[in-house]
Amino acid sequence: MKWIVFIGFALLGTLGIIAGVGYALPKSHVASRHMELRQPPQAVYALIAGPSTWRKDVKKYEPLPQGDGKLWMEVDNYDNEVVYERVEDSPPKRLVVRIAGHQPYSGTWTYDLTPTANGTDLRITENGEVFNPIFRFLSRFVFGQSATIEKYLTETAQHFGEKANIQP
Repeated sequence: MKWIVFIGFALLGTLGIIAGVGYALPKSHVASRHMELRQPPQAVYALIAGPSTWRKDVKKYEPLPQGDGKLWMEVDNYDNEVVYERVEDSPPKRLVVRIAGHQPYSGTWTYDLTPTANGTDLRITENGEVFNPIFRFLSRFVFGQSATIEKYLTETAQHFGEKANIQP
């Protein structure tokens, strides 16, 4: 019985430390990664600006009527719904998307497409906020703040039949 109480206090203490460190971390962060694709900017832009059904973790994509074509909802494999808004659209050079729904996180992704001799350099910059201090700790020290960007870039390369060579 003493061991159960001891383990319980140890778990609570660990959770308290994680929450305390997370609370001390800033809510805001910036993460950025890029890679080169052997595709013209128009092809890359068409993919990232269109329906995201090509991504493995998107189960459903639905344009929302109230946004004049600038709002849509994605449902992931865990049935989480996220509403996005296109806030800047400069084809085929730049796209800025922000989270428009209520989530435990918020922010924007800026997609910058630069022509290269071999195709396109695609850079994604996340300006994000994580409100929950435990999630903030996990994002910073466990998952990494650029993990979602790296997954997105990897799937983008795979869509074009290429290997992702992701750079900071």
